[in-house]
Amino acid sequence: MPDKKVALFLFAEKGDTNRVMHGLLYAWDLRDKGFDTVLVLEGLAVRLPLDLSKSDHPMREWWEKVRDIAVACTGCASAMGVIQELRELGIPLKGNEMTHISPSGYLADGYQVIMM
Repeated sequence: MPDKKVALFLFAEKGDTNRVMHGLLYAWDLRDKGFDTVLVLEGLAVRLPLDLSKSDHPMREWWEKVRDIAVACTGCASAMGVIQELRELGIPLKGNEMTHISPSGYLADGYQVIMM
């Protein structure tokens, strides 16, 4: 199934436990099933790695399964003031400080785009 590609755009915030949990689980499931998967953190979701990376976070185990396929929007990270923290956590930033990550780039590269 190597030709199956999915970009999962996650728009969620710290208190949105249900959406965060399902985003992590879906990304993990897709990758585990052989899909080329990217977890795109947009909006307030760019702050999630700061909490999910903490050793006592209840979803840390799920985060660790997908953190290597996560990318964060540079524009959102800049607006939220977390660029340096994301860099320190090793989360790649995509785009620039004035734009968002465009789904059109993923579509052009053959990805199916899912927004949550």
